[in-house]
Amino acid sequence: MIVTWNSENEIANCLSSIQKVRLPHETIVVDNASCDSTAKIVKTFPKVKLIENTENLKFAKANNQGLKIACGKFKMLLNPDTILKENAVETLVSFLEKNDKVGAVAPKLLNLDGSLQPSCRRFPNFKTLFYEAFLLNLIFPENKKFNAYRMKDFSHDTTCEVDQPQGAAILVRSKVLEKIGLLDERFPMFFNDVDFCFRIKNAGWTIFFVSEAEIYHAKGTSIFKVRKEMIFEVHKAFWIYLEKHFPNKKLLLKFSKILLYFTAKIRSFRA
Repeated sequence: MIVTWNSENEIANCLSSIQKVRLPHETIVVDNASCDSTAKIVKTFPKVKLIENTENLKFAKANNQGLKIACGKFKMLLNPDTILKENAVETLVSFLEKNDKVGAVAPKLLNLDGSLQPSCRRFPNFKTLFYEAFLLNLIFPENKKFNAYRMKDFSHDTTCEVDQPQGAAILVRSKVLEKIGLLDERFPMFFNDVDFCFRIKNAGWTIFFVSEAEIYHAKGTSIFKVRKEMIFEVHKAFWIYLEKHFPNKKLLLKFSKILLYFTAKIRSFRA
């Protein structure tokens, strides 16, 4: 399940790598009204199901379009700027097959040069916002408390349970989706994966990072095309996440909304 938006430089490599997966599978691409040749490139892969939207429905809603028609025991969310390494999907599927209580799994992400791309985080909260807004995680890079959210203490060399792997590549059981629902469309671009993982864990399943499965990820190729707009989107999404999962923290929510707004303003000037 892939959502594209002006992804002509990445989508062919992604789809070519999927063709090498040896397990039975289907590939669905939902294109969010790209103004480049993305849809035309996808059509050169005859086995791929393509949904062409006439407007940009954003990431969450477009993914849900594809998930609603997808079949199979497992469903995978995959970014168009990824390239599967050999046996990556097979390794993830095997792990789920052997571990009934695991609801979702994610691979190790690599930069295109083969270096590690950190991809796991702990669930954020109000402390996370404070540390990030005042750059305490950067000022004190060795401090475990200030850097707990970004999991700077995690090596990514070990298969283990995590809170939230990055949504660039995540394989989930279909029965998990049947229980918790699809992506929350209140998070059109950002934090939908955080919210999704939070709901999976709250429903009683675990989520595992599987280090043996590796996928290349170019990271943010579409987002960087509208960087300033996306800075405000991510801060807005953080606020919606806090409001959804901590509804009783009224004073903290008011303070967080103000802090997120000014943080977004400052970072947009620097972009």
